[in-house]
Amino acid sequence: SGKANINAEDGKCETSFYKAYCNRHFDTVKYLLGRPNMFPNSRARCGTTVLHLASANGHLDVVKWLVESGKANINAEDGKCETSFYKAYCNRHFDTVKYLLGRPNMFPNSRARCGTTVLHLASANGHLDVVKWLVESGKANIN
Repeated sequence: SGKANINAEDGKCETSFYKAYCNRHFDTVKYLLGRPNMFPNSRARCGTTVLHLASANGHLDVVKWLVESGKANINAEDGKCETSFYKAYCNRHFDTVKYLLGRPNMFPNSRARCGTTVLHLASANGHLDVVKWLVESGKANIN
Protein backbone atom coordinates (compact mmCIF):
# COMPACT_ATOMS: atom_id res chain seq x y z
CA SER A 1 0.00 0.00 0.00
CA GLY A 2 3.01 2.30 0.37
CA LYS A 3 1.84 3.65 3.72
CA ALA A 4 3.88 3.46 6.90
CA ASN A 5 2.56 1.19 9.64
CA ILE A 6 2.15 3.67 12.47
CA ASN A 7 1.91 0.85 15.04
CA ALA A 8 4.91 -1.19 13.87
CA GLU A 9 7.15 -2.47 16.67
CA ASP A 10 10.91 -2.90 16.71
CA GLY A 11 12.83 -5.78 18.34
CA LYS A 12 12.09 -4.37 21.82
CA CYS A 13 8.34 -4.24 21.11
CA GLU A 14 8.55 -0.44 21.00
CA THR A 15 6.53 1.62 18.53
CA SER A 16 7.48 4.99 17.06
CA PHE A 17 4.94 6.49 19.49
CA TYR A 18 6.67 4.86 22.47
CA LYS A 19 10.10 5.97 21.24
CA ALA A 20 8.89 9.55 20.69
CA TYR A 21 7.66 9.68 24.29
CA CYS A 22 10.84 8.13 25.73
CA ASN A 23 12.92 10.73 23.91
CA ARG A 24 10.64 13.55 25.12
CA HIS A 25 9.44 14.52 21.64
CA PHE A 26 6.00 15.46 22.91
CA ASP A 27 5.03 17.28 19.72
CA THR A 28 5.53 13.99 17.86
CA VAL A 29 3.59 12.11 20.55
CA LYS A 30 0.66 14.49 20.14
CA TYR A 31 0.81 14.27 16.35
CA LEU A 32 0.91 10.46 16.29
CA LEU A 33 -1.87 10.20 18.87
CA GLY A 34 -4.08 12.28 16.59
CA ARG A 35 -3.78 9.79 13.73
CA PRO A 36 -6.98 7.75 13.31
CA ASN A 37 -5.22 4.38 13.19
CA MET A 38 -2.92 5.04 16.17
CA PHE A 39 -3.05 2.39 18.91
CA PRO A 40 -1.38 3.85 22.05
CA ASN A 41 -1.82 0.77 24.25
CA SER A 42 1.04 -1.25 22.80
CA ARG A 43 3.54 -2.37 25.41
CA ALA A 44 7.29 -2.44 25.37
CA ARG A 45 9.00 -5.64 26.49
CA CYS A 46 8.86 -4.45 30.11
CA GLY A 47 5.06 -4.30 29.85
CA THR A 48 4.67 -0.54 30.07
CA THR A 49 2.59 1.72 27.87
CA VAL A 50 3.17 5.40 27.22
CA LEU A 51 0.36 6.16 29.69
CA HIS A 52 2.26 4.24 32.39
CA LEU A 53 5.42 6.22 31.66
CA ALA A 54 3.72 9.61 31.45
CA SER A 55 1.92 8.97 34.74
CA ALA A 56 5.11 7.81 36.47
CA ASN A 57 7.03 10.82 35.17
CA GLY A 58 4.39 13.43 36.00
CA HIS A 59 3.75 14.49 32.41
CA LEU A 60 0.15 15.47 33.05
CA ASP A 61 -0.31 17.05 29.62
CA VAL A 62 0.63 13.77 27.94
CA VAL A 63 -1.62 11.84 30.34
CA LYS A 64 -4.51 14.14 29.42
CA TRP A 65 -3.86 13.77 25.67
CA LEU A 66 -3.88 9.99 26.01
CA VAL A 67 -6.95 9.74 28.22
CA GLU A 68 -8.99 12.36 26.39
CA SER A 69 -8.21 10.76 23.02
CA GLY A 70 -10.40 7.88 24.16
CA LYS A 71 -7.80 5.46 22.82
CA ALA A 72 -5.75 4.73 25.95
CA ASN A 73 -6.70 1.98 28.39
CA ILE A 74 -6.68 3.90 31.66
CA ASN A 75 -6.80 0.71 33.77
CA ALA A 76 -4.08 -1.25 31.92
CA GLU A 77 -1.58 -3.00 34.16
CA ASP A 78 2.11 -3.38 33.43
CA GLY A 79 4.25 -6.45 34.14
CA LYS A 80 4.13 -5.71 37.89
CA CYS A 81 0.32 -5.36 37.88
CA GLU A 82 0.70 -1.60 38.36
CA THR A 83 -1.70 0.82 36.69
CA SER A 84 -0.96 4.38 35.59
CA PHE A 85 -2.85 5.56 38.68
CA TYR A 86 -0.63 3.45 40.93
CA LYS A 87 2.53 4.69 39.20
CA ALA A 88 1.47 8.33 39.50
CA TYR A 89 0.86 7.88 43.23
CA CYS A 90 4.13 6.01 43.87
CA ASN A 91 6.04 8.82 42.18
CA ARG A 92 4.15 11.50 44.15
CA HIS A 93 2.50 13.09 41.11
CA PHE A 94 -0.65 13.94 43.01
CA ASP A 95 -2.02 16.23 40.27
CA THR A 96 -1.98 13.21 37.95
CA VAL A 97 -3.53 11.02 40.68
CA LYS A 98 -6.39 13.49 41.11
CA TYR A 99 -6.91 13.83 37.35
CA LEU A 100 -7.01 10.07 36.75
CA LEU A 101 -9.31 9.48 39.72
CA GLY A 102 -11.74 12.00 38.23
CA ARG A 103 -12.14 9.99 35.05
CA PRO A 104 -15.42 8.05 35.00
CA ASN A 105 -13.88 4.81 33.74
CA MET A 106 -10.97 4.71 36.23
CA PHE A 107 -11.00 1.93 38.83
CA PRO A 108 -8.59 2.62 41.72
CA ASN A 109 -8.85 -0.74 43.49
CA SER A 110 -6.39 -2.74 41.43
CA ARG A 111 -3.57 -4.28 43.41
CA ALA A 112 0.06 -4.26 42.43
CA ARG A 113 1.93 -7.55 42.53
CA CYS A 114 2.81 -6.84 46.18
CA GLY A 115 -0.94 -6.78 46.98
CA THR A 116 -1.31 -3.09 47.81
CA THR A 117 -3.71 -0.53 46.42
CA VAL A 118 -3.20 3.23 46.30
CA LEU A 119 -5.57 3.51 49.28
CA HIS A 120 -3.29 1.19 51.28
CA LEU A 121 -0.24 3.25 50.38
CA ALA A 122 -1.84 6.64 50.93
CA SER A 123 -3.15 5.55 54.33
CA ALA A 124 0.23 4.13 55.38
CA ASN A 125 2.09 7.23 54.18
CA GLY A 126 -0.26 9.77 55.76
CA HIS A 127 -1.40 11.30 52.48
CA LEU A 128 -4.78 12.36 53.83
CA ASP A 129 -5.72 14.35 50.72
CA VAL A 130 -5.31 11.26 48.54
CA VAL A 131 -7.24 9.13 51.05
CA LYS A 132 -10.07 11.68 50.98
CA TRP A 133 -10.08 11.83 47.17
CA LEU A 134 -10.33 8.05 47.00
CA VAL A 135 -13.04 7.68 49.63
CA GLU A 136 -15.10 10.66 48.45
CA SER A 137 -14.94 9.49 44.83
CA GLY A 138 -17.05 6.51 45.87
CA LYS A 139 -14.77 4.29 43.77
CA ALA A 140 -12.38 3.03 46.44
CA ASN A 141 -13.02 -0.16 48.37
CA ILE A 142 -12.34 0.89 51.97
CA ASN A 143 -12.78 -2.59 53.42
